[in-house]
Amino acid sequence: MFMTSPHMEVPVPKSLLPKGGTCLQAVSLSTGSAWFVLTTAHEEEKSTIYQTTLVSWVTTLRGVLEGLEGAKVVGLQWMRPTGEAGGWELTDVSEVWLPDEREEPVTGELLFKESAQEWLLDERGAPVADESSGRRQLAAVQA
Repeated sequence: MFMTSPHMEVPVPKSLLPKGGTCLQAVSLSTGSAWFVLTTAHEEEKSTIYQTTLVSWVTTLRGVLEGLEGAKVVGLQWMRPTGEAGGWELTDVSEVWLPDEREEPVTGELLFKESAQEWLLDERGAPVADESSGRRQLAAVQA
């Protein structure tokens, strides 16, 4: 989960913000869990609007990806703790998959394919056997 405090808010005219929205100059992590940086492209009449979203949980990422409605995923990075105090590892993700119902209790809700690897990884970053035919691709990064 991300946290912020009032002194981190940046004054922006309300007309430029979504209803109830604020702009922040910094956020803090309240947990040592993995999180994601998701960039999407939304086609407008004569332009493309890019939006980058920080997502704090796999379950939230799944919901965001399932609700994109026509937007393209143009970037997805996975930030995972390394186990060392304060250490983080950044992984470029090229595909996100839904595991089949039999393997989900072991792998977690989503499977990830790194840009530089051939195999899928579970939510902990461990390689997953390529034996399941019941998987479904949820998203693919389009450069």
